[in-house]
Amino acid sequence: MSLDLSQRLITAAGVGEGIPARLHGERFEDAARRLEAQSQLPLWEAPTLKQIVHEYRRHALDAQRWRLPNAEPQLEDSVLVPAAAGKHVLATESLRLVSHVASGWSKLEAPRGWERTSDWLDWLAARMHDTEGLTVTVEEQILRHKLSEVQTA
Repeated sequence: MSLDLSQRLITAAGVGEGIPARLHGERFEDAARRLEAQSQLPLWEAPTLKQIVHEYRRHALDAQRWRLPNAEPQLEDSVLVPAAAGKHVLATESLRLVSHVASGWSKLEAPRGWERTSDWLDWLAARMHDTEGLTVTVEEQILRHKLSEVQTA
């Protein structure tokens, strides 16, 4: 999630802003306040699953609006993350949104590794209901990213 939904500090002109290391001491507090105000997710408390899923959706829709790469990882996660958590209503809502977004893609915009978007959508719908497979994926990711000590709510 942290890599997919990263948030950069944006200037009033809409450009990414960085702070030179030599000025970090004088500018980081102001930059942190501005980043907090710009953030779509809460920074001082754990975001809810619903907030995360809505942010995945927003990110994907923004990418689609500007004809950027079609954000299929975020679209997939908006379906599979709530499905893995047993939140099937939220997963189904996301699948409907994904289907709607994907309906506007040309043949050339099919998700990477898929010849046809319809095949990807069929896979996503089936994967959403594969509770055992999703559990295995979550466990593998916990091990891979060394998250076994992170507490979950």
